[in-house]
Amino acid sequence: MKRLFEEIFQLSILRSSNKKRRTFRNDELINNFFCSMFFIDKSLIIKEFIEDISDIICVTRPTHYGKTVNITMMKYIFEMDYENEKNLNISKEKKNNQNYIDLYQGQFPVVYLDFDNITI
Repeated sequence: MKRLFEEIFQLSILRSSNKKRRTFRNDELINNFFCSMFFIDKSLIIKEFIEDISDIICVTRPTHYGKTVNITMMKYIFEMDYENEKNLNISKEKKNNQNYIDLYQGQFPVVYLDFDNITI
C-alpha cells in the first residue's frame, strides 16, 4: 500500500510539473478542504505546538507541505470570537476528562501576518 501511494504521489508530481500553478487565498484554501471529499484531520499538530516548551518554533518545509493550512488552522482555533467554532471538525482527544482543544480554543489574541505578496 505504501509503495502504491508513493507511485501515485510521484505521478502527481510529474503531472503537476507541466501545469500552471494555481494559488489560493487562505480562506479559499480552507473552504476547499471543507468542501472536498477527502479530509485529513491535522488538528493534533496543535497539541504538539501547545506542549512544545520552546520559545520560538520555526516551521520550514518545501512548498506544498501544508504550512499555510496548518498555520491558518491554528489561527482559527486560537483566535477569540470565532463565530463558527461549532462547525470546526477537530480531534476529540481528552486531557483530564476535557476536550484538549477546548482548554485553549478562543483563549488568545492572534496576530496573523501573511507575507505572500511581499517581494524582495
